[in-house]
Amino acid sequence: MLEEILHKLIIAMIAGFTEFFCVSGAPHRLLYENMTGFVPDDPMLNLFLHIGCLVALILSCKKRLGYLLRADRQDRYTRRRRNRHLDMNAVREAKMVKVAMVPLLLSFLFYLQTSAWLTGPAMLALFLTLNGFLLFLPGILPQGNKDSSMMSPLDSILMGLGGALSVIPGVSRIAGLVTGGMVRGVSQHNALEYALLVSVPALAVVICFDVYAVAVAGLTVTALGFLIWVLAAAASCGSAYLGIMLMRYIAVKGGFHSFCYYSWGMAMFSFVLYLIV
Repeated sequence: MLEEILHKLIIAMIAGFTEFFCVSGAPHRLLYENMTGFVPDDPMLNLFLHIGCLVALILSCKKRLGYLLRADRQDRYTRRRRNRHLDMNAVREAKMVKVAMVPLLLSFLFYLQTSAWLTGPAMLALFLTLNGFLLFLPGILPQGNKDSSMMSPLDSILMGLGGALSVIPGVSRIAGLVTGGMVRGVSQHNALEYALLVSVPALAVVICFDVYAVAVAGLTVTALGFLIWVLAAAASCGSAYLGIMLMRYIAVKGGFHSFCYYSWGMAMFSFVLYLIV
């Protein structure tokens, strides 16, 4: 029992820390499970892991989220009811985020079908290779410096379409969103911040799928099991917050181009693992 709890907590930390990487968290978890032989058939664990990641994301973006939500709400008021100056830049930014959310959320219509594509290390290697090419693209294009004041709806749509590729197992949502923005000239720092904001509703939808999986499974909840799930959620929350801070540091100090080589390296490792196993 103690070994099982330890494995679940390690999986929670891996899943949380890599959830917002430019390389999807799912491959890291799958590789760990293949190497250790511990594969938890526990849909409730997935639910709590994603809840922990969502809490970390909201905490890390709460200032900007509140800023945009207030601007969006105030924009809905009539001019007579507004009690402060309307920040048009914030209103525009909120609209751009909404536009980017549309194609990403529509892609979840295929979530259950595409989830079945990941059948083992061989398919994982293929999807990680695709993720690497997705990350390679911005590195060969001129760097832009667009921010919210210069973005157009087309920029947001392309970001959303990039994020929509994340329904393919092994393809990172953050990588797709960031790549879509940088291809349109959005600075990597602003592209990352937009990607994090758009990830809030995306994770909420994933949690809805998790709730459905739990309902179908008909699990029996025990006090010990619930405690383990809560501990796993806390572990994923803490590690996800650290992962977000690291990504922000990389966005300012370096770039995301090196993640393409990391993705290809993981693809090679997955393929070798497939040949061995």
